[in-house]
Amino acid sequence: MIKDKRVRILTELRELEAIRESWENLHSYGLNATVFTSYEWVTTWFKVYNDTVANLFVIVICDSENIYGLLPLYVRKDNLSVAWFIGSGEPEMSETCSEMQDLLLSPLMAVSDLPPLSSIMSLGKIKAIYLSNVALNANLLSWCKLSKSSYIVRYIGRRYRAMTNIDNNALVKKTARIRKAANKQNAIIKRVQNPKELIEVFELLATLHTQRWSEKGHFPIFEDPLFKQFHQEILVKLLKSKRLSLVYLSVGKNVLAVNYGIISGNDLIFYQNGVDTSFKPNISPGMLLHHEQLKLARTLGLASYDFMMSSGSVSYKSKISDETEVIASVKIFNNLRQLYFQKMSGYINLIKPLVKKCLGRSHV
Repeated sequence: MIKDKRVRILTELRELEAIRESWENLHSYGLNATVFTSYEWVTTWFKVYNDTVANLFVIVICDSENIYGLLPLYVRKDNLSVAWFIGSGEPEMSETCSEMQDLLLSPLMAVSDLPPLSSIMSLGKIKAIYLSNVALNANLLSWCKLSKSSYIVRYIGRRYRAMTNIDNNALVKKTARIRKAANKQNAIIKRVQNPKELIEVFELLATLHTQRWSEKGHFPIFEDPLFKQFHQEILVKLLKSKRLSLVYLSVGKNVLAVNYGIISGNDLIFYQNGVDTSFKPNISPGMLLHHEQLKLARTLGLASYDFMMSSGSVSYKSKISDETEVIASVKIFNNLRQLYFQKMSGYINLIKPLVKKCLGRSHV
């Protein structure tokens, strides 16, 4: 039992900077630690998106010396009563999409020993917490259940992973033929090793990604200045801490694909890519780089190459993965009244189109 544990709600950057050492220590041994709960990710995000944010709302469970639990949230300017997980809920074109959102927890602290989440929300005058990407085995959901919180879980997609302990897994099989074709074209795969190379390859990533998504008629995320600035800054930090895997494939002088991966906990996660699909013959450069990242994950002794979530019912990721799990969005409320109000609002929004349709017919 940890004595003298208390709750702190941190709302300013200087408060985060003051606990950096304890935070990084917790992150180094926390069983559910991901890049999205790291000091680097959270503080870099806040510095870049600061003008769009009302304040931080970082929940810390600690004693006088150590931190045992941390949940990195923030409050938006448009609704001061709701806290969002860092890296989610920004304007759609700027969203960094933090995944596997969860309470960073020490093995020394049992979820059952945490104070009721509703009491912390009341302390911070927050009516709700919104999380957009949560695994069903998350500490946060256990916390909600044990503290009898009012919450709504909605299934939104699946997370896909290629496992490193399966020798001839789906991704290896899928790329067998194209690896031979790439060798005939003298394709070369390289990994970014230094800051100068990082700048050059990042710009290639942004260019390739923008070109491909513009052709599909979608907004290219790297055209958003906040999104691009965040990744320009976090990539430098990830490279320095040896958690970045930015790989690229070229044939001759042409770079055909760039894959941006991050070492996160016991996984190497696929964050983003850019691919030139016009090169002939088609050697599937994007798929080849997925295979390269899987090889690195094996070399490092990681559990998987993680493709993260897809919301569609059919995804190419399902064909090159060995494991999958359900991902949900979660809304937590500090009392039942807020929960019922949210459910009623949801029902009204569902009914509105039907009512309009019926009213339209009545005037015919």
